Amino acid sequence: MPWIDHISVDVSYDDGDYNNLSFPLKLNYLIVIPALLKNLFIIATKMMVYTYFFGPRSTRLKKLFSVDSLEELFAVRCMFREYPIKLVTTLFIACFIFFSITFSIVESHVPI
Repeated sequence: MPWIDHISVDVSYDDGDYNNLSFPLKLNYLIVIPALLKNLFIIATKMMVYTYFFGPRSTRLKKLFSVDSLEELFAVRCMFREYPIKLVTTLFIACFIFFSITFSIVESHVPI
């Protein structure tokens, strides 16, 4: 967004040994982080739609047994019971990708 390209936020870091590090971080780079998180959430919910824990039958069973939770959380709980290693590995890889991109955005502007 060119109209907010010149806006920056001053980020400071104090490591406790009287070394105070301050550097500007552009607002564009701070907007990328929530947008990336939103895209990861959309991808995760779309992937859950293709499992059999998220269909109309699971909704009917959820209402029949009066399970009072969100459908996404019910699907995640069922997936964790069915194949925990696959779900934990997928979550680990997704978190690794998200935090590596976030770390590279934030650390690219730190003066050394």
